[in-house]
Amino acid sequence: MCKILSFKGNSVDLNTDFEFIIDNVASGKKYDCGAAGLTILPEREKLVNFSIPYFTSKQYVIIERGRLKADGVSDGEEYILWSSLKGLKIGVQTDTTADIYVGDEIDGGSLKATGAKKNQYYSSQLAVDALGTQVDAVVADQLPAEYMTRANDEIVCFPLYFDESTATEEQYAICVNKNLPDLLNAINEVLTGLCQRGCDKGYIYGRRSNSRGFLSRGIFQKPQIGCS
Repeated sequence: MCKILSFKGNSVDLNTDFEFIIDNVASGKKYDCGAAGLTILPEREKLVNFSIPYFTSKQYVIIERGRLKADGVSDGEEYILWSSLKGLKIGVQTDTTADIYVGDEIDGGSLKATGAKKNQYYSSQLAVDALGTQVDAVVADQLPAEYMTRANDEIVCFPLYFDESTATEEQYAICVNKNLPDLLNAINEVLTGLCQRGCDKGYIYGRRSNSRGFLSRGIFQKPQIGCS
């Protein structure tokens, strides 16, 4: 993204706490946009604008091997139903989609009045580290869940479904300060091109911003991007 739009200088902050990205972009004091696997949610859309979606993810549950059995198979993958988490202590990363979903299910969904409880952690990895001691399960986005379970043979992960045909899906997008419509348009233009041609390394690093109809060099001298 920065290569194509010719962003210069120290534009990207890779050490931002996830929970502060939306607020920092909304204020415009620290960042102009944020990219960190951010899910498009109505409550977030009140604070920032979102680009077109660039990835569809699912919520996964991480458990110790043998803790739960799959409830079924859909599209060739085993899944676990939200209702199977009743009575469990569930770990989540604070202010993530997992945090929101688990809270909603406990407050008024399939986990209401089942004894299920939510424990919040600074990161999904810390929640996973608490498996077997402080929590019985961890809910996280698909990619980090798969990454963490690949590194540990004692835990497994499954996609979470509301019912046999409805996965807990979400869409990632880049958030942009509401006062920067030109930046939003530029990001959407780049994402559209990448989605059409595939996000291969050769394309991302092999084209200049104006060679494919993107906004020309120099329009954004030094936008600040928050990442986690």
